[in-house]
Amino acid sequence: MIYAIMSQRQRGACGGGEVASEEAAKAVTDLGEVWPSRRSRMGPGTHLLIYVLVVAVPYALALSIHVQHRALFQSLVTLLNICGLAALLLQFPLASRSRALARSMGIDAAMLIHRRVGETLAIFFFLHPFLILVPRLLIAPQRALGDVWSTFLAGNVQTGLYAWAILIVWVLVAWSRRKAGLSYEAWRISHGVGFATVAILATLHAITVGRHGQAQPWFNWLWIGLCTMAVTLVLYGLFVRPHLWRRHPFRVRQIVKAGASDWELEIERDGDFPFEFDAGQFIWLTTSNRPWYRTEHPFSIASSPTEVPRLKFIIRQLGDFTASLGNLQVGQRVLVDGPFGVFTLAGRSARGLAFIAGGAGIGPILGILRSLREQHEVRPIRLLYGNRTAEQMVAQTEISEMTKQLADFRQLLALERPDPRAHHVGFIDQTLISNALPAEARHHWLVFVCGPPAMVKSVVKTLRKLGYPRRSIIYEQLGF
Repeated sequence: MIYAIMSQRQRGACGGGEVASEEAAKAVTDLGEVWPSRRSRMGPGTHLLIYVLVVAVPYALALSIHVQHRALFQSLVTLLNICGLAALLLQFPLASRSRALARSMGIDAAMLIHRRVGETLAIFFFLHPFLILVPRLLIAPQRALGDVWSTFLAGNVQTGLYAWAILIVWVLVAWSRRKAGLSYEAWRISHGVGFATVAILATLHAITVGRHGQAQPWFNWLWIGLCTMAVTLVLYGLFVRPHLWRRHPFRVRQIVKAGASDWELEIERDGDFPFEFDAGQFIWLTTSNRPWYRTEHPFSIASSPTEVPRLKFIIRQLGDFTASLGNLQVGQRVLVDGPFGVFTLAGRSARGLAFIAGGAGIGPILGILRSLREQHEVRPIRLLYGNRTAEQMVAQTEISEMTKQLADFRQLLALERPDPRAHHVGFIDQTLISNALPAEARHHWLVFVCGPPAMVKSVVKTLRKLGYPRRSIIYEQLGF
């Protein structure tokens, strides 16, 4: 699956809500019938605009406070400081797996914004103390070193210095966690706790040295409120959400090898509780039956929604957790949180569909194909499926049968190693895409792309080069 959301990502459907109305199910556009949806109709541009406006609220409130600025540069730094701290504190709801976010924009899209904003914030906060000193450095460059040193030693900036140092360390850990061999569980917990610490220290720093808060104490309470929200979300994720997982118990029904590198895990609902999802969505799964033991991992659902109470997953054996999947026992209890994600047909319309899968990226796409088969879909469908070897391909018998069960369906295999079964030798590239998809696909089809980050990035770049508009490309990376 997608080890995120950010989609951000970066992924298209709902994470819960009311069942789509009969009218929605029958909606028709010039691109054909619209697939039913329970999610928001807002696009990624709208989500980003809303996010920017929310981040700008503290600065807008700060404008109502009379604080004299000595120069344009100082006013600019003030704008960056206030919006930067607001963006830092708003990182927490983006990563909270909130149901409201799942319904409105998708967890994966939220995680994409979270990741991109985090990268920008890391650069800004690293430069923050030096931006404060720029005017003095320009006026008296000969005293530059002394000014920097005295600023770092000043008593009223110590909380900011601690936040600055911890932020640098945690950013380096986030960037190098795979090379350092840090497990997903350890990284996730340390990431939340570490940045919650940064948020607390940064808020204390703003309250201590911020001129707007000194002029109007209510402005400090704004920061305190946002910081409290951030810390509360971290504590909720660590101590409350794990307890709620017990509401969705499943049991392992089957675990078998689906290919040379992949497992097919099938679980079954263990209890009488509602569970609905859209084909292509994902869940967080913990196999420990102890929610407090942080072993949760995101996996895309490879089965059709009509197969509930059973769920199937195609999982590639890659990391420390997936390497132990063969040890799961039939009947073993597992816990599920979800569904999440927007990598679905819900709310979209097209005259044709193209699916491009790399490796385990076939998982959510297989779920969508199974759902389309049940709906007797008549629109043209093409599947471009890539792997290193033919032995890594999964569900080939079932996919071959779909050519007879669907009105206009064809699969094309791309293998890195030469094989008589391959339609293309090498990566999924411009040549294969151009030959596999008709000219009208550029304007009237939807293209779903799922696979490793490098593969997804390359394919999306190729599609854009071929003239496919961004709105017609829905992609999901195997990695949060």
